[in-house]
Amino acid sequence: MTTGEQVSVRHKVSVESLDRPSNRRKIWLAIGGCFFMMCLSSGLVAAFGVFQDFYTKSWLDNYSPSQISWIGGAQFLIESGLPRLLQKLLPHDFFIQHAICGNVMLVLSFFALSMCKKNVYYQVFLAQESTRLPIGGLLYSIILNNLLNGLIDFTWVIQISACITLGGLIIANLLILISIRDIEAAANDIESGQDQNQDQEKVEEEPSTPSDTGQEPRPRMTHIVFALTLVAGFILICCSCLNSFYIQLFVRYHDIHTMLTSFAVPLLNFMNCTGRIAANYAIDRKLLKPSTVLTICAVLGCLSILSKYAANHPIGLVLVSILSGLFAGGGVTAYLIVTRSIVDRRQDYAYFLFCIANLVGASALSAPLGRNYAWKISTTVSLIAMLVSSSCGALVNALH
Repeated sequence: MTTGEQVSVRHKVSVESLDRPSNRRKIWLAIGGCFFMMCLSSGLVAAFGVFQDFYTKSWLDNYSPSQISWIGGAQFLIESGLPRLLQKLLPHDFFIQHAICGNVMLVLSFFALSMCKKNVYYQVFLAQESTRLPIGGLLYSIILNNLLNGLIDFTWVIQISACITLGGLIIANLLILISIRDIEAAANDIESGQDQNQDQEKVEEEPSTPSDTGQEPRPRMTHIVFALTLVAGFILICCSCLNSFYIQLFVRYHDIHTMLTSFAVPLLNFMNCTGRIAANYAIDRKLLKPSTVLTICAVLGCLSILSKYAANHPIGLVLVSILSGLFAGGGVTAYLIVTRSIVDRRQDYAYFLFCIANLVGASALSAPLGRNYAWKISTTVSLIAMLVSSSCGALVNALH
């Protein structure tokens, strides 16, 4: 038996061992644990619109909305940038240890947030940044809305939420611990088998000569398309952060239906999830080009901002939430895919701009709002920005 056949047999045995009913159940347990962990950690960031509304009207009322937005922007930056950095610095063999440390930090910082004093900005900023880490956005936005707008004090609201988070994270870690150790060995065998098969194929392959009929890439055009994509994506992400942070405050200021005020953020987060799934499906099935999806999402962003002018009615509010969620979820997905398809080795540049947009987007675009709540000025600035993003997206779609 040759080396390649031995590797193939071992690979087949490992796959069969993973496909046993007992291992299949453990794999689903691991998936469930990861789902709960992501739901409870990322949900806090997705639900920041509730905190933005509460801090602006009550807890940090001495500060402007733009200043309060830096809290959420820094949370978005940590959530999007820190995992990318830790992925390169920390070994992959200690996932459970890293997850437990992060979960402990999350719960402790949540309790620390409950001890923050009113109008002490740095305490709220430091405590909430540690809780950084969009189904969870539905859960937290509904719970926090009902508690913060009820008769319960802010301290007790945060402590109740922290206890819910603690219980959920314990369940998530137990599900992963039960399942992951038994399936790791088989998964490692499969991975090593695939690597050895690839090495064997590389040895057997003959070096190919470049085709005479192929066209040489145009470096200048590639750089132009990449730069246009960065501009389109940066503005799109900035506007998506603005909508996510300010949708509930916008609804409350315009005195729309009370129930819709509480469900504006959950609806936006639900449509955000839908937009991500739809964009990934369309690109994966090759129904649309990634650049086409990016352009469509930018146009949806323009429509969501235009619909704010008619958002004094409940139907207008629902339209704003739906369009805002769709363009935010699908746009972020398409932006990262387009930049990778243009120049793969420059993906880190695109991701860096993605993180910066998360940090400064809401604060920069809400600066015209001021303490007088000049919504028309802020909306007009956002509309002009999204028109620029749409134009850049259309050029990328035409050139790429």
